[in-house]
Amino acid sequence: MRPLVNKKGIFSLLLIILFVFSGCASLVSKGTAFPGMYSDIKPLTLLVVPAINKTTSADASDYLNVTVTQPLANAGYYVLPMPIVSEIFKNEGIVDGEQVTDVKPQLFKETFGADAVLFLTISQWDKIYLVLAGNVEVGLDYKMLSTKTGDVLWSYSGTVIVNTSGNSSSGNPLADLIANTIITAMSTAATRYVDVASMVHAQVLLTLPKGDYNPKSGADSSERVVDLDKILSNVAD
Repeated sequence: MRPLVNKKGIFSLLLIILFVFSGCASLVSKGTAFPGMYSDIKPLTLLVVPAINKTTSADASDYLNVTVTQPLANAGYYVLPMPIVSEIFKNEGIVDGEQVTDVKPQLFKETFGADAVLFLTISQWDKIYLVLAGNVEVGLDYKMLSTKTGDVLWSYSGTVIVNTSGNSSSGNPLADLIANTIITAMSTAATRYVDVASMVHAQVLLTLPKGDYNPKSGADSSERVVDLDKILSNVAD
């Protein structure tokens, strides 16, 4: 009787298995990636530093500042009101988050009573217009530090793409091409960037372990997160 799988088939199967596992090597649980978020230094109260804007889009930081509180609250954290925090910073001559990057995290505990401080850096804010598609590409770096230990509790680094394309169909391919081109240009130009910023936060914060004010707090440690290499690189910075 001939074997069901020959040696060549077994070798091919092993290559496939090796490829699959090597491709998933960076896929780990939240508990593994962010152990501090499941320990006794897990934060309840967050202070969000005004976004650090390294792009040519002057308003990008404003869009992200005004939209970050709600998704963090939905994730189960109490967020110190951004207007009050910004006003206190301004009174101290601080108008950009980069001015406090070298401040010891413990000072935010002493001054604001925060358990953790979140730094947000914008590295890219580009409106991309193509013939049949319009996108806004946002490059971001999030880093949450414990104000008790100074350790990085959670981080994210990557690019989020928000589709702002229009859509129209008349049954005439050439007419559709022209119409879609015009609509895409108009919709991309008229995009409500506050909505874009909200969608960016919502996508990124899927990787954030839930806080104590969320029913899933502590129960999401087995959920998977991706880009572990970026996370570890961010933690090491």
